[in-house]
Amino acid sequence: MVYARQLDDRVLTLAVDGRLWKESMVLYDQETNTRWSQLTGVAQTGPLKGKTLHPLPSVMTDWQTWRRMHADGSVVVLPRKEQQLNRSLRPGDRHS
Repeated sequence: MVYARQLDDRVLTLAVDGRLWKESMVLYDQETNTRWSQLTGVAQTGPLKGKTLHPLPSVMTDWQTWRRMHADGSVVVLPRKEQQLNRSLRPGDRHS
């Protein structure tokens, strides 16, 4: 699921909490520390409890299918060092 970051009059910075709820990831927003269900987009705990994030259209596919569907598309390639995963991060850490 993909959600819009805009909620009411604010823009949220969403990150993965590191826990599961009903077998799906828990997200949190760095502004209010509200916990969100990745599955439903509904805030489960925190100041925004009960609010719902707006789902955005998305597709899960493999590269060959995507390329066939978007033959004229472009791809952003990050510099090599930015492609490496930072395995020292813990749930709740900020990263760039």
